[in-house]
Amino acid sequence: MATAINKCRVMPQTELSDAPPILGSITKNNRKGQAIKTVNKIVKILVYLDGPGIGETALPYIEDYISMRAPEVKVEIYLLQVITHTTNYRLGDGVVTMVPYTEEEIKQTTSKAKDYLNQAGEPLRSKGATVAAKVGIKTDASKEIIKTAEEISANLIVMFTHKRSWLSRLAFGSVTDKVLWREENVPVMVVRVEHYS
Repeated sequence: MATAINKCRVMPQTELSDAPPILGSITKNNRKGQAIKTVNKIVKILVYLDGPGIGETALPYIEDYISMRAPEVKVEIYLLQVITHTTNYRLGDGVVTMVPYTEEEIKQTTSKAKDYLNQAGEPLRSKGATVAAKVGIKTDASKEIIKTAEEISANLIVMFTHKRSWLSRLAFGSVTDKVLWREENVPVMVVRVEHYS
């Protein structure tokens, strides 16, 4: 089960139809009192996925959004995965050493991640969205998310969070929490995963 949250405020899925004007069409009255619909022609949404499974719980919300806005609004989805671990641990002579990935290992890991993102994006493409996949390599995923949002001029960042206590998040850190604290210019929608099997 998943719940959508906007800047840590619980936002049921049905509220997506009442998204801010930046995320679709708004209606205004002209001088004669007639309703005129104005539309943002392109909406760019950055979706952070950390790998198969739990991160994909946010995708149905995006699919619904696309269905509600099409065809008036062109939706561009940017799927992002950040590879944060680029070392292997090797045991030799009773000592564990960290060995950086070779260029070939980085290339294989990046290629595998890109294949996953392209596969995850298929349902969004079938709804009419343009989908692009990006794989970043950085030790801090939150910085890569914010940097990518700025590069593409994102209108919205979509992420997920586990249902954990604030103490657990404080102790282990959370990519989502870091983005919520650091990002000031782009709205962030967080999908909280209640249960995942």
